[in-house]
Amino acid sequence: MDTILLLGIFLVFITALVGGYLQRRRRDQVLAELQDFHAVVRMRDNSRIWGRMEVYANGLELLYAKPFRNHRGNLTTSYIMFRNSIEQVLAIYRFHSELSPKNQQRRWKEIEHTRNPGLLRLALRHTRNFLNTFRDAINESMGMLLTRMKGTSSMSLLHSQDERLKKFGTEALGAVGNAYDPILERHIGEQVVVELQTGSGDKEEYAGLLRGYSQAWLSVFDCRIGEETRLPLGDSLRLSLQRDLDFLIRLERSDDTQNGISMSLRIQCFSERAIHCKQIEGEGYHYSLDTEIREGESREWVLNDIPETLLAAVDRDSLPVEITLIAPERSVGDKVEWQDAEQQLPDLFLLIESEREVDVFLPRTAAVLRHASTPGRVEH
Repeated sequence: MDTILLLGIFLVFITALVGGYLQRRRRDQVLAELQDFHAVVRMRDNSRIWGRMEVYANGLELLYAKPFRNHRGNLTTSYIMFRNSIEQVLAIYRFHSELSPKNQQRRWKEIEHTRNPGLLRLALRHTRNFLNTFRDAINESMGMLLTRMKGTSSMSLLHSQDERLKKFGTEALGAVGNAYDPILERHIGEQVVVELQTGSGDKEEYAGLLRGYSQAWLSVFDCRIGEETRLPLGDSLRLSLQRDLDFLIRLERSDDTQNGISMSLRIQCFSERAIHCKQIEGEGYHYSLDTEIREGESREWVLNDIPETLLAAVDRDSLPVEITLIAPERSVGDKVEWQDAEQQLPDLFLLIESEREVDVFLPRTAAVLRHASTPGRVEH
């Protein structure tokens, strides 16, 4: 067996090995920044999914804070989206008020690297852009090389492997390259306005810092949007992640209620912007609040008419119980761990509305850079 044939076998083996590795490891460069962050995924039908993000080469997984029983009665712990499901995503929101101190630091580093990239980052970015710009020329050169090599009788093995080798070249370039766009590249790190087509003929605008883009996604940081949020009172981890609000929930026996349980909810506001508490709701239940809370203020409500079906998680023998859910950076002393609190909270939701700071990740099939801008809020 001659040296050239051995070289051909080695080349085929290496390309298959490296190509498979790149295929498994390659993640969208924009979505990869959401790894381990809590995020809200907004689908095209306007439904929303919340959880801690895991980003893979072939999809996304949102890990729930607690097991959730779906409409078929199955207990689930995450929501998985493969590529075909990701096509139904309209936007992904990363709200600043739900970031832990550690993740806040991660985020600030991302912004700093965008505004003030070092020489190494600039060199890597220019290299990726170069590879992408000349991708066709490089692929053509590889094709010519393979054609020349196949002309040798000892390299006849390559006649059946040329498509695999070309595919490897494309995957390798895609893994190290970037979806170069001269207009988007010009505005990286600058204030922009991105227009989003919602699919119903309506348009939304997001004004903020253009963080980055890939072939399929772009990200805009430091946006301000008016957002209606449905917070599950039975998900104590989600409540404790609210940097703008602290919660105190008290459950106790009461002879004045139909089900023998009374619940009081106290909310304290730490947001610089007013928060409108609209209502508390559950399956077959509605309690109107219609109250605005400003920074430093607190409000308390007592619910005496909660249906029995929404109190299934409450251990009546342990009452009374008081659960304090405070953002970690403000908590002092002892507090109920969220795993223990989970067994005590009713299946209710708090509906609030406020202006929130958010990082937005948008699919390029529905979003387009429309304007350069200056810092400020744009309605959507």
